[in-house]
Amino acid sequence: MSNELTTMLVGQHFSPPATVILKCLRNGTAVRLVPEPTNPYDARAIEVRLVPGQIDREKLASYAEDLAGHGQSPDEVDANDDGGIRLGHVASSTGKPFAKAKGRHSGLVGTVELAGVVPCEGRLEWVGEDVLIRVNQP
Repeated sequence: MSNELTTMLVGQHFSPPATVILKCLRNGTAVRLVPEPTNPYDARAIEVRLVPGQIDREKLASYAEDLAGHGQSPDEVDANDDGGIRLGHVASSTGKPFAKAKGRHSGLVGTVELAGVVPCEGRLEWVGEDVLIRVNQP
């Protein structure tokens, strides 16, 4: 019996330059899940932040042009890495992305199911085009 929960990262495109930064990370990258009760769209929102020091700086430099399209440089991303860069959110348990993802990934949990677990740390895993987050239950 596993004490691991699996959820899904969504909203990367609302957190520029998260889409570019995700290209510079590997399976097992550490993230922090933090409740965001002041989120204007969902009081149960859970923000996903990169644990500092996880970005492959060499890879990040190779995406300088993509970062510039989001108004940042590799140096600016690097300077912000000490506070945990926002990558997106955990999929809402009542949202369409979550419902679609449950069809592709059995046992997926969302914001409602994680309410008693966050804040916590997890790790990223790419499965096809989806970015999943594995969280160990306390």
